Amino acid sequence: MARTALIVKAKRKPKFSSRKINRCWRCGRNHGYMRDFALCRICFRELISDMLTRIRNASVIKKPEVVLPMSKIKYEIAKILEKEGWIKKAEVMKDSLLTKHSSFEQLKLTLKYNKNGKSHISALKRVSKPGLRVYVASTELPIVLNNLGIAIISTSKGLMTNAEAKERKIGGEVICEIY
Repeated sequence: MARTALIVKAKRKPKFSSRKINRCWRCGRNHGYMRDFALCRICFRELISDMLTRIRNASVIKKPEVVLPMSKIKYEIAKILEKEGWIKKAEVMKDSLLTKHSSFEQLKLTLKYNKNGKSHISALKRVSKPGLRVYVASTELPIVLNNLGIAIISTSKGLMTNAEAKERKIGGEVICEIY
């Protein structure tokens, strides 16, 4: 985390344009900065946790849909959730707000609720984190809530559920658990 004084200093207009310091808008780091996203590489990797938190919060307050920034891995996770029946629909929307470098797409998720208004997703838990990556072999794949839930695994063949990975006999990194 950058000191507040350094962040304030970076926000001021420099005397010369070559002295401009780009900082991540989430943590304030200036190393590993990606201009297109205004994020550092570490915060960019944590976008999956942000997605899971947004879905979790929206389901608690019974929002019908969630809109979040698009990325390929988020879209793949959303497609798995849609295929397994945890959400109604996942679609990509073109964002109307144009930035200096490019236009960004948005991912719109329509959440699923039962007749009583209770969400189909009762818990979303991130398993593998930047500080502690969790890798499993094909024989040690997690069983989530006695197979009532799913785990999303990142394998060499792409993202898939724990059942698909067990069927194909592939291990990988455990991204999250949903039940």
